[in-house]
Amino acid sequence: MQNTRAKIRMKKTILEGAEYDAAVYPCKVLKYDRDNDRIYLVLEEGGIENISLDGIYKCTLYTEKEGVECEGKVLERYCNQEGNILCFQVEKGFYKININYVDKEEA
Repeated sequence: MQNTRAKIRMKKTILEGAEYDAAVYPCKVLKYDRDNDRIYLVLEEGGIENISLDGIYKCTLYTEKEGVECEGKVLERYCNQEGNILCFQVEKGFYKININYVDKEEA
């Protein structure tokens, strides 16, 4: 799963009055922690300060022929030698999607 293309998009905010962010953020997968159901993503565009720790996000992962989606929260965001890192906690598991339809819908 390492270096898999991905993107995250806010689905909803948790806190009342929090600002909703409709932007789509392209990422790549740094690693997947199967034991804790966490995906470590390298944010490729935008700053990590744009990613809210008080939101529910949809994460789309792309393989060669298909995509999978999951929902969850960003637990941590930090910078290291790899770049801007997001620790994404999967809360609603993976399901296959038609990437041609989803990408057209968001364009």
